[in-house]
Parts: sequence; structure tokens; C-alpha cells
Amino acid sequence: MRAITFIMTLLLFATISRANEVGIQTAAQWVDLSRMQFIQANANKHFAPRQKAWLFLPSHAWLVTTPSALDTFEFFAGETPKLQRVIPTSDWLCIQSRCQLSATAQNRLIQVAYTGDNAQSLALWQGSMHSHRDPYRRALRLPGLDDQTLQLAQDTERWFYLQPTQVTSVFFEHAKKLKLEVRKDLHAIAQNGTVTIKVNGEVISTIAIPDIQADEYLEPKVGLSNQDYIAIPQGSYLTITTSVPTYLNLLQMHRGIYDDNAGIKQQESLFNPYWNKQLNEQLSALYINGDTSPLTFNASDTALAVKRKQMLNDIASTVYFLTPSSPQPLTHHIAISGVTLGSRSAAGQVLLTSSAQRVNYITSSQPLKYHLENIVRVDNAITLYVRARTQERLTISSEYGQHTLLVAPSSHFQRLTLHINPASKVVMIEGAKQALDIAVAVNRLQPFPDFLTMTQEALGQGPLVQGLLARSKQNRADTYYLSLSGLSAPELSVKTDNHDQFTATKVLAELQMVAKTKPLMALAKLKPYLSGHSEQITLMAWQLNIAILTQLERSGNAEVLLKSLLKSTAQSLREYAANELLTRYLALNEYIQASLLCAAHETDITQYQCDDILLTYLLDSGLQQEALWTSQQMELTPKQAEQVAAIQTNELTQPQYSLNHYGLQVVESMDDQTELYPLGSGKPIKLVAKTPLMVKLSARAAYQGQEYKNTQWLLYEHNAKTRILPIFSDIAANLQLQPQTTRLSIASQQYIQLAANESLTLFSSNELFVEIRVQPEIADTPAFVDKSAHLVSRADARIADELNAREITINALYQLSQQTLSNESYHRVLQRLHPSLSGDAVLTDLYARLMRYGQWLAAEQYTSYVGTQKVKVDTLAAQSVGDQITAHLTENPPSGLPLRANELLTIDFSEYQ
Repeated sequence: MRAITFIMTLLLFATISRANEVGIQTAAQWVDLSRMQFIQANANKHFAPRQKAWLFLPSHAWLVTTPSALDTFEFFAGETPKLQRVIPTSDWLCIQSRCQLSATAQNRLIQVAYTGDNAQSLALWQGSMHSHRDPYRRALRLPGLDDQTLQLAQDTERWFYLQPTQVTSVFFEHAKKLKLEVRKDLHAIAQNGTVTIKVNGEVISTIAIPDIQADEYLEPKVGLSNQDYIAIPQGSYLTITTSVPTYLNLLQMHRGIYDDNAGIKQQESLFNPYWNKQLNEQLSALYINGDTSPLTFNASDTALAVKRKQMLNDIASTVYFLTPSSPQPLTHHIAISGVTLGSRSAAGQVLLTSSAQRVNYITSSQPLKYHLENIVRVDNAITLYVRARTQERLTISSEYGQHTLLVAPSSHFQRLTLHINPASKVVMIEGAKQALDIAVAVNRLQPFPDFLTMTQEALGQGPLVQGLLARSKQNRADTYYLSLSGLSAPELSVKTDNHDQFTATKVLAELQMVAKTKPLMALAKLKPYLSGHSEQITLMAWQLNIAILTQLERSGNAEVLLKSLLKSTAQSLREYAANELLTRYLALNEYIQASLLCAAHETDITQYQCDDILLTYLLDSGLQQEALWTSQQMELTPKQAEQVAAIQTNELTQPQYSLNHYGLQVVESMDDQTELYPLGSGKPIKLVAKTPLMVKLSARAAYQGQEYKNTQWLLYEHNAKTRILPIFSDIAANLQLQPQTTRLSIASQQYIQLAANESLTLFSSNELFVEIRVQPEIADTPAFVDKSAHLVSRADARIADELNAREITINALYQLSQQTLSNESYHRVLQRLHPSLSGDAVLTDLYARLMRYGQWLAAEQYTSYVGTQKVKVDTLAAQSVGDQITAHLTENPPSGLPLRANELLTIDFSEYQ
């Protein structure tokens, strides 16, 4: 879509620059809209009562009339005839007997409607800047290519034909200024092609090849033209390649490189490779300083200057479709649809330009409210796409003004660009009498510039990309450091006594043997050695401590203690903790945590390649531009190279689907903002695939604190089966809902594959927040652990035969949360699961949650059939209650009674004095 917008900008201009700025006035170019033909230009047109007429106003041209005409004539302007904006009187600048409508960067079709009852003439002129003939008039032959004739109605043109398998090179003995024009052979199926230009082997430019047909060419069928301007030094080779079959026309400036006396003055810095070499500086102003002036269009800009600013805009931003807020459910359709982009003049005709584009639209007749305050935009424009079935009159309003639109019925979307006040935070669209299809898009700043062949050469090793990558890494590191707050590292002894060290080493060796049979006893005796000793003894003690906790299936405790070691001043402790934590994260496929740890402690990680972990995380999270720039800094394996190539697809190959939801909720992290779909009781989300696709769900709940071992549940229905996905609300993420500032939990993720016409319905009785990312079915999905399970209503009947251990655990957790699991069933589940735990980190974690499920409640009475455990209070034992409990817990096997979910425990201290 960005490439098409860029191409349309180029089509707006007949020449690439203007001479000394001299404004001229000519008669308005009136159009017979029924035939799309120009009729005789007339600066004083006669109107019958209530008559309407159309005129074509080129880009950067303005209209001039008299003040009295504004009393009896109405004016409407649009890029297409079926979506027009009412031009209010305030848009005209009137001085004495002259009123002027300002120029825009788009071609416009203007409708003039006479409101009077008596015939009247209208004085109307078209103003523009005087332009000279294009100085690029000497066509050059391209060696090794066949020339072909393109047939127009009254003329022919000679172009050279380049196949993707061919390369053509031209040697220039002297410095020259060149223009290369490209047109696609529309008989070829491949789309979104590019032509690459190299000078002496260095890429200096890539030209997007439009797929939009140029209707003025009769044979063969070719696309619209795109071009670039090149300054080639003396003694240089110009090499041209293409990715799709293309027609080429290489033109040399008529006056060579000396144009001091030419009518047209070129700005040298706008030629490639000069402009290409400025990319780092211009984009740095935008990304580092927030300066949008390199993207801002000025009235004095030549067409080449406009082209370069549009290219810069396309590199730095992406088309972002807004989602309206509404108390009623909304259905979004993401589909490839026909879009009428605008109009142009060619061969004495006005031609409408249409293309197939991926549009994210909704169908509604209700007022729609769009929020802009959380979106970083590169300009003040919004783009509307409207497709109506009946005549409609819409009002587009913000806090600082409004526009009135006239919409005519059409089978295609009609596009219109509107400029709004930069301080606007809300845009409202209302007035529709019947349901229509509508989409609103803005140019949103990307976190990283586009990864193109040209930008790779210009930015790859430059300070901008390196700085953005470093900033992103620091943000991830800061996020991980935040999770370490409140933890403290063990103290180390600065004194080294050989005897003490020998004794400690011996004790630790003995405890290692004891831990095999009596882990709790070993854990208690190990505590004195966890701090206050030398670095070597402390490391040995902590390694044993973590091993025992892991043996006891206390992975949560182990993770917290390992995090505390990361704050140690001892390199060996940090290295041990970082590598052990990373091993645990990867075993659970927690690539988010793994990437954060790598960013914070990469120097301490010796057993893994952090670049590989980061690339996997970026690809899985859909951070495509960062993934591409990161991959350029790496030595890729064949599989990684395949994954990177897979994400560089064009929008027409992306999935199509519809999504029914209840709006979006803004979520803020330390360095970014995103939006999640709220999901709750009575507010399901339904996705219907129109093409085969893969859905990635990331569901979160509000963080409830670690004291509550609660699990929230996402249920989804696919192929008439219901599955459940647990969300652990006791583990916090560094995300907050806005504006409530409610902290969210970590995400539970799930991949679901849908065939065409299949549906997926999400529902929950809990309040959840879901990210839904859709990707092509053929995309290489990273390995992930399936944490969902089929929902069973009678677990007891199926527990032995049909469910695996993970599904049993998840269903047991779900029934505990619903308070429908009996004690007997609970014990049966534990007996079935315990033999399955070895080596499965995810199942072990789920089992631990099953064991400690619930929260503290005040006991009102003692009701338990499991018996009573007495605490000794006689003087012969001479032990404190704490010592007795510790001794009791260290018995093997323990004689105590575990407290299960749904059971109550009463401790009676009445006999204790």
C-alpha cells in the first residue's frame, strides 16, 4: 500500500521541477464526467439554473474566482468523483475582488454546483507555477536487452525489456545526470516488484514497480510509470536488475551535468546516490530528535523534492488502520478490496486509478469515534476509505473543526485524504443513514526504518540503526532490572581461611549426599553457607541450594533466588545465575523472559547465543523490522535465513479474515504503547478466516499479587470443540492498562491454525486482555509449548484413557477454580500425575500450581476426615514449636498430612504454655 501511495504521488506531476517561481493563470479544465473526457477549457463558464459541472485541478494548482461567486455556487473537491468534501467558504482566501482556493499535493476533481434560479456565468481560473519542458530527452540504449514498442492511441514509445534473470550494465566515460523510468509487464503474475540500481557495484536506489494498469497504453498491457534520478560520476558502471518482468527507459539530461543556464534548476542533493547518503542524517532527526520537518511538504517544493519526502515518509512510517471505540460489538473485515485511489490526466482523458489493497474496515451506520492521542504520527493527515450502497452525507469532526463529505454508491472503496489539526485527539464520523463500509488510516511512525535493499546499504552499519537497536536492547534490560527490585545478593567474605574453606567444602559434599534422601534436612543445614563465605564456597552452596529446590519442585522459589544472585558483585555467581535462569526460560519456551535476561546480562551468559534467542523472540512477536535489522548484524543459519525471508512478503499475500470484538484497550510498557482486545463475560470475540491462516493468541489478566495463586481462564471454540488456556494472574508483567494504570499479568500464548471459512470464538467469565496476531498459514511457526487442553465435563470418566498428563493437570486446575473438583478426584489426579513429571518443565510447573492452588481463608470450623497432627509440648522434648515442625517436615517419609485444596486445617495451641 505504501508503494502505491508513493507511485500515486509521482503521477501527480508532469515535470520534476519548476523554473524560477512564476505563477500563471489559465482557463479551468472542465470535464465531461460521463465520458471522462476533457471539454473546452473555459475561464467564464455559463451555468443554467441548478446546473452542476466538473473540472480537473492538477496537483499544486489552485483555483481563483470572485467573492460574489461564493454566494451562488457550491464547490466540492475529492480525489475521486464518488467521495467529495464540501469546500466551505472559510477555505477560500479572499482579498478585494479575488478569492483563491489553495493548492494540494493531490490531483482533484472539483464539482461546481449552481444554486440560483436564473442562468449565470462563473469566472473561474486555474493557477499554477510555470514549468519548462523535461530536460531528460536523450534515450540511451541498454546493452543486452531487446527493445519493444508500446502502443498508445495516437503514438508509440520504445522501451527496453528486462527479465528477472537478466542484468544490464552501461559504462559512462563522463559524469551524467540520468532518469530511469520503469513500467511493469502486466502479463506477468508476480507482484510488488522492484528495480535495483547499482553504481560500481554499490546499491544506490531501489524503484518500486507499480501493478496498476496504465489504461492509455493499448498493447502490450503495462503498469504506471515510476522513476528515479541519478547522478553518475565519470568512469562508472550503471547496473540494473529487476525482480519482475519490466520495461525500462533510460534518459540522459539534455544539457549533461551543467544546467546553470537551463530553464529548470535541479537541487543536486536530491539525486541518488547523494540523497541516499543523507538518509542517516534525515531519519536521525526524526527518530532521535522527533523532528518531522524532513517529511513536511512545502509550497516551494519541486516534484523531485516531493518525491523524496514521500520516499522518506514510506521508509519511516506504516499505514495504520484505526479501530473505533463503541459500546456495541464491532466487526472488522481485513480483506483485499478494490480501491479507487485518485485521478490523473493522460492522452486527453481523465483516468481513475484503481488497485487491489488490503483494507481493514468495519460495516456500520452508527457514529464512530477514533482516538489519536496514543499514536505517534509522522504527519497531520488521515486517510478515509468509504464504500457505500446508497447516497450518504457524512460529518467528520474533531475538537478543532469538521468536514462534510458526500458519498456516492460504489463497488470500490473511494479514498480521500483529509488534514486535521495536529493537536486533535479524537475524530468522529457520523451521519450515515444506512450501513456502509469505512476505514480510517494514519501514517504511524515505525520503531525502525523499512528494511529495503537501498536502506540496508545506507543505514545498515550507520549510527541510526545501531542506536535504535541499542535503545531497544536497553529498554528490555531495564524491564528485566525492574523485576529484580527488592532482591538482594548474598554477602561474601573478604577473608580466606584455608581450614574454614576445607571444612565448608567437606560439609557441602556431605549435604549433597544427604539431599538425595532427605532434601529438606539438607536444605535447612545448607543455609549458613549461602552467605558470609568465600566466592567459591558461596557458589557451591547456591548450586546445591537451587538443585534441592528443583528436586522439591519449587521452581518459583528457585527462580527468585537465582534472580537475587544476578545482583551479586561476584562474576561466578552472576554467570551461574544467568545461565541457569536462561536454561529454565528456554525449557518453558519463555522467549520473552529469555530476551529480557539476555539484554540485561549478556556478558554473564556463556552457554547460549543471545543473538539467536533475540531473533527467535522478535520473529515470534511480530517485530519484523527490528528482526530484519537484527538479522543483518548476525551470521544466520540456513533455518534462520529461511525464517527471515518468510516475513518479507507483500500485503496481497497476507491473510484475509473478519473479527467481531468490542474495541481496543490501550496498554503501556516502559518504552512502547500497544492495544489489546478486552474479553469478558458477555463479550466474546469471533474470528472468521477467509483464507487459510495461523492465529497467535496472547492473553493476559489483571495482576492479582503473588499471595493469590489464582488462575484465570480463556476458553476458545474451534471445530465444534472447546479448549481452555490458563492465564497465571500471580505473575506480573511490566504492562499497564491506560488510563487505569492497572498492572497486567504475563501472557499465555497459543497458536491456532484455521482453514478458509473456519471460525474461532474466544470467551471467558474473567476479564482478560488479548492480543490477536494473524499470519499466513505457510509461516514458519516457532516451536512452542501447548498449554491448552480440551475441556472435559466429566474428568473422572475419561481421566485414565483419553487425556494425557498435561490435559489432566489443566482440567484439574480449571475444575479447582470452578470449585467442582472433589477431594477424591483431586487425590486420583495427583496419583496419576506424579509418575509423569520427570523432565517435563511445563508439566512440573502446572503440577506445582495444582499442589498449592488457592488462597488463605479464615477457618470457621474444623471439618476434615484426614485426622489431627499433634504438636508436642512436654518438657522432655524441650523443643520450640518451630523446631518440632522443622523436624517433622524433615522425616522421610514425612508423617504429616498435606493440606489439599478445598480442605480446612485447624491448629489448636490451647495446651501450649
